[in-house]
Amino acid sequence: MIRRIGTVALTLALVLWVLAQSSPGNFETLLARAGWSAMLPAVLGLFASYALRALRIWDEFRHDTALSYLDCLRLMLIHNAFVNLLPLRSGELAFPVLLKRHAGIGYARSTGSLLWWRLQDISVLLGIAALAWPELPPAMRVLVLAGWFALIFAGTGYAHRYESRLDTLFASSPGMPTTGLFGKLLVAFAQATRASRRGWLWTIANWSVKLVAQSILLAALLPGELRVAAVGVLGAEAAAVLPVQGVAGFGSFEAGAAAALATQSYAFSDGLRVALLLHLFVLACAVLASFPAWLLQRSSTASLLSSTEKAGRSGDTPTP
Repeated sequence: MIRRIGTVALTLALVLWVLAQSSPGNFETLLARAGWSAMLPAVLGLFASYALRALRIWDEFRHDTALSYLDCLRLMLIHNAFVNLLPLRSGELAFPVLLKRHAGIGYARSTGSLLWWRLQDISVLLGIAALAWPELPPAMRVLVLAGWFALIFAGTGYAHRYESRLDTLFASSPGMPTTGLFGKLLVAFAQATRASRRGWLWTIANWSVKLVAQSILLAALLPGELRVAAVGVLGAEAAAVLPVQGVAGFGSFEAGAAAALATQSYAFSDGLRVALLLHLFVLACAVLASFPAWLLQRSSTASLLSSTEKAGRSGDTPTP
């Protein structure tokens, strides 16, 4: 309770501080400067990223459930709204709950997939930043990418070896052997890395569209070059993936963008103002997109297509 109160208080303080840097008239001027020529492509880009994320969900679980693509889009939009609005990344918890309720997928299986997706997100974001960040020495670009992907391959390799040992030791068992929570998550994580070989494609496409959409709007708000705006967006998104977040991500998103723009000779206060508008725009799109998702009925009755063995390996009993 104390942590929640502190999170809310910190968020309000950050928002008030950002707002105190300028008058409401300044925000109206910025919005007028952007215009529909920038806002419409940004809206279309963000909605396209939602479609790509739903495709990633459908592609991974299409052999395990009867969920249609529209069902996956509905679940993704609701989950996305939770992630954008709740503090401390707590909205991530909605995904395993939604997938369990609507598709019968076990918590361990869905959590393992979510963990793998977030690692893919960080990897792609880090890769784009390392390749596109101006004035970064080539040796540093190579070192950052090589170090991160070495950790990824080491982690996935360990999870696969752990799963293989369990298969060897408990070959006669029809379900997952009795292990701790960490062991179940390792097996689920190993399954997730194999479930969709196109996962990297969807992740790269999603981030490419999302970053370009936000960069177009930020470039109009600054105003500035698209390359400079992309640096600000990368800073904002890098701050947004941190585990410590305020309510709706306020504070960290703006500070990340402003700090990145400061490297491009923009005043920190100016960066805060344009980042706040960009953030409000992203939140508005996420919330508006979730409204029809709450109202739409599922197009099919989801059921597990996997066997009892698969359900046991994910740590849960299949839901009829």
